[in-house]
Amino acid sequence: MRLRDVSIGVCLLIPFLAWADAPFAAAPPLRPGSDLESTAYGRDLLKYVIRCAMPRGTSIDIAHGGEPQIAEGSFGLAPDWSKAPLSPEGRRWVSACVLGFVNALGEHVLVSMRGDSDALRATVDDDERRHFTFQEAAFYGDIFSTTPIGYVCRGRGGASPSASRAKRVCSDPSERPGISQCGMIITGNCADVCAKEDPIDHAFSGCRGADRIYNEVVTVFLPLDP
Repeated sequence: MRLRDVSIGVCLLIPFLAWADAPFAAAPPLRPGSDLESTAYGRDLLKYVIRCAMPRGTSIDIAHGGEPQIAEGSFGLAPDWSKAPLSPEGRRWVSACVLGFVNALGEHVLVSMRGDSDALRATVDDDERRHFTFQEAAFYGDIFSTTPIGYVCRGRGGASPSASRAKRVCSDPSERPGISQCGMIITGNCADVCAKEDPIDHAFSGCRGADRIYNEVVTVFLPLDP
């Protein structure tokens, strides 16, 4: 079981393109066109990016100004990024994972993150499946694009309420039509906009966006109330 403590803020859809165009291991500390390392918030974002992209046991220094800042890998959704530019598929997987971590309210919430990926399936065990059964939402997009884009579709919920749901608002509508409270595009109910749902992990894939069909989708589950 590898549960995820979600605390990333809402201001996420900022250009990561300069990072995607070079391998982490070979690129200079400051990528052209990127100043993410220069702020505490930017470094926090990069920690989530590396957590999603790199496998467990990988450590990358994202230091700025001489202070070591170690980011740890966890999910391994784009392990080749350590030696080559991020592939289009890798961009979408890392984007989906990072979007799944977004929490506009700044609350710490334990979530179960699942998807049609061997890397994600390896992090979920039967105990996690039993305790995290509230299907909150699915996330997908490309935060590395010149114009970053994030999508969210609504899950079906659960057999009983989840107190954690009140602390997660990224699938809830904002005052802007069609836009969630986290600035993502709401595509509807996942059961309606996604072509496939895994029978074991109940993770969605083949989900519609305005620009393409996404197979790189992360579905987030929350624990039910005791």
